[in-house]
Amino acid sequence: MNLNPLNVRKGLELEEVEVYDIFHIDTESFGEPEAKTIHEIGWSSYSKNNKNNPVIKKIKDESGVIYFTHKIERDVTETLKAFIYDCYMVFVDKLDTSIVSSSLNTEIQFVNTKTLDFSQFCKNLMEAQAFCGDYNIPDLKYSFAGHGDFTIQDYSDVHHLVIFSRIHMLDFFITCELPTHARGDGMGFGLHRVCFVTKV
Repeated sequence: MNLNPLNVRKGLELEEVEVYDIFHIDTESFGEPEAKTIHEIGWSSYSKNNKNNPVIKKIKDESGVIYFTHKIERDVTETLKAFIYDCYMVFVDKLDTSIVSSSLNTEIQFVNTKTLDFSQFCKNLMEAQAFCGDYNIPDLKYSFAGHGDFTIQDYSDVHHLVIFSRIHMLDFFITCELPTHARGDGMGFGLHRVCFVTKV
């Protein structure tokens, strides 16, 4: 997902485009599948038994590889979906390139399927946090993508809850009026972990 306030606003202006389509998640697997095998059997065994495998050279040349498994879709609420997948990383140690390590993390991407009012936003936020409880604490917070029709003042009431949650707001956009002196190209701006789709 690579969105900014401008292209989100353009998408919202198209009547035939649903909010869910703007924040569409590709569920297909992605990356180097051998990363999963390496993590499961260990680098020592893999490199010994696959000396001619081009993946070994790729890992050395690119300092590692990554693999995202197929995403499993779950309905959390009527307006919130969760996409769960595993992320396998194989990486070369920066200080000693003879050392190759791997890691496995379960990742979740939350997508709100409709424009939310503030009450719906609060409900989905709490349900998403509860959903996270079934998984280990992530290294990086989970994305909570979507669009809300409420003010930054509304959001400020729950911002401290977001700080201590497992969720970030970098992919959540709210429509708001900018002060006259701040209006310009309509690109919007960020505040904490919330982005804006501006009315100009």
